[in-house]
Amino acid sequence: MSLETVKRSTVPSHANVTVAKRPPIARPNFLDEITVEHGPVDVLGKFFLKADTAARERGITLSFAPLHELQQVNDRNRASWKPLVPLFSSRYNDLDPEHSFCILGRNTSGDVVATQAARLYEWPDSSFYDAARSLRLFYDHPEMQALPGETCNVTAEATKSVTGRVVFSGGGWYRPDFRSAGCRAFCRAFRGPMPTRGGIPILPRR
Repeated sequence: MSLETVKRSTVPSHANVTVAKRPPIARPNFLDEITVEHGPVDVLGKFFLKADTAARERGITLSFAPLHELQQVNDRNRASWKPLVPLFSSRYNDLDPEHSFCILGRNTSGDVVATQAARLYEWPDSSFYDAARSLRLFYDHPEMQALPGETCNVTAEATKSVTGRVVFSGGGWYRPDFRSAGCRAFCRAFRGPMPTRGGIPILPRR
């Protein structure tokens, strides 16, 4: 009798075999990764604690991640999420952790069910208006990466005064079965505290 035959004969054909599911990968605690360098520490500390508690009460654990992980989540959930705006896509930009991050919310099985992202732009000699019109807001190399004939028309005069260090927040997505759980509220709430990571002026995305 061969070894292969012995292996096959140890489990009857009519037996019910249960494969144990691997436990979710352990990730750093969301609160442990936050350092408040600007603003009222006590107020912001309470805010982050409240947001983390609200998420956990809904069965969601928050963690920081690089934007290439946001791209992967987007690719896996196209049935309920359109392709990322290029400025958050790792396919068009070199998104280093010093200038970009996302917050991922996972359920008890470790599946991502909520996202929120942000990018830090540095425009000491230009503005949001210039970056948007030239498409540098969206692409590292617009002359090679933009679609044929792609343009961005900016009519708001105020964008010409948006300069220096600017955070663009977006990339929000919530898995359909969690959209009634109220996770939109605490994920979107992070648009405000993001500037405290260096006194960065924020440009809300509506």
